Order: sequence, then C-alpha cells, then structure tokens
Amino acid sequence: ALAHGFDAAVVGEGELVVQRIAAALDAPKNLLTPLLAAVGAIPGVLTKDSPVGHGTAVDLSPDDLDALPFPHTSYPTFDASLYSPSGLIAAGGMMTSRGCPARCTFCANYVTGRGYRFRSTDSILREMESLSERWKITNFPFWDDAFTARRPRLEALCDGILASDELSGATWTCITPGNMVKPFDLERMRAAGCVAINFGLESGDYNVLKQIQKGQRPEQVKAAVKAAKSVGMVTINFMFGFPGEGVAELS
Repeated sequence: ALAHGFDAAVVGEGELVVQRIAAALDAPKNLLTPLLAAVGAIPGVLTKDSPVGHGTAVDLSPDDLDALPFPHTSYPTFDASLYSPSGLIAAGGMMTSRGCPARCTFCANYVTGRGYRFRSTDSILREMESLSERWKITNFPFWDDAFTARRPRLEALCDGILASDELSGATWTCITPGNMVKPFDLERMRAAGCVAINFGLESGDYNVLKQIQKGQRPEQVKAAVKAAKSVGMVTINFMFGFPGEGVAELS
C-alpha cells in the first residue's frame, strides 16, 4: 500500500488502531513532531519511514466482537441492486466470527489469524433483525471463514433464527471447510433458512490435501457434499495448480 501512494498502512485488524489514528489527527499539532511521524508512532501503523519490522508483531485485534457497532450507517452508500436484482440482500454480507482454526498453507488469512473469536447469538440476531427492519433485508450472506467451527454456537444461532418473528422467511448462506460440519448440522441449518453452504474443498486427492495441510480427507469431503446436496444446499470451491499437482491428482 505504501508503494502505491498511501501515507500509512495498518497491520492486522483496524478498528482499535483507527481510533488512535483519529485521535492523533484531532490532537493539537506539535510543530516539533510532524503529523505523519505521530501517526507512524502508533503501534500497528506503518509509514515509509517506519523501521523494518515495526508493527508486524503488534496484536490490536478486538477481543469483544459484540462491542463493535453494526455498520448500518454505511448502507446508503451501497447500490443494493448490484448485489441482487431484488435489492433485498445484505450488501457486503455479515461477519459473525473472525479467524479460522484450520492451517491451510495457501491461506492469506494473516489479518484475523488462526485463533477463533465469535460474536454472541444475541448480537448476530440483533444485527439481522435490525437489517430486516431498517433496510428490508431478507437474505444474509455470512462471510466467516469457518462458520460451523463451533457446533454449540451454530445450534444456538439456528434456534434463534427459527424463534425470531422478524426473521420469518429469511434466508442465508455461509462458508465452511468440509470437515467442520455433520449431516445433522446441515438439516438444522436448512430448517433455519440456509439455502447454500460453500465448502472450500480445494482438492479431492489425499496427497494434495495433506501437502496443503487442509486437515480433511477425500472421504470427509464426499460425505459433506453428499449430505448438503441431499437437503438442497451446496456450493463447492476447488483450487488448481498446487505444486506437484498433475492430471492424475486432478482426476
């Protein structure tokens, strides 16, 4: 980012850091300390003058995701028709957790990390109900990397959606690894309005999956896809061109 004209860049999640940047911008100006130098001194912020390694080891990730405000005031800046013809889809989707416990070697998830943090069921339902009431949203794409990683959370959320009068008839989609879901999870999700679950399968070859540390086996992948297909909700992602992957592995 700095090589393309930006004055500063934030390493990792930005909610807590941007507050410090705003405070630095609003603070009385010190003629002895240039503004950019003041911003660059904030942990987690990089500028062109930052020493090598500055900010890369700083963890300013918010621990309490429920404390973050809903981004509803940004909705007028979106043209909802670009996301769906009806305009009734949550533009940009929703995030109910951050991080992914998987260790896939190809993943670029350096921002939210491998630790798994998640919002409470009450917080998620309040955001969904608010979007439904304020913007008439009826479809909610969840963009979590591992939506089903914690089964009690998944079950509580499905139960909450089913019990909500405001979300009656609402639909939603999610993303998860193929080995983080069971057939009975899928049935409950479908009953609660899930219309598509996007599996990151990447490969059906045992050796390729092992090489990329996907943490799942071909038989797990097949079982998950079969179960999701039986209840009418499946999308799958494959990746091609892993080192050493040839025609046999793709077959």
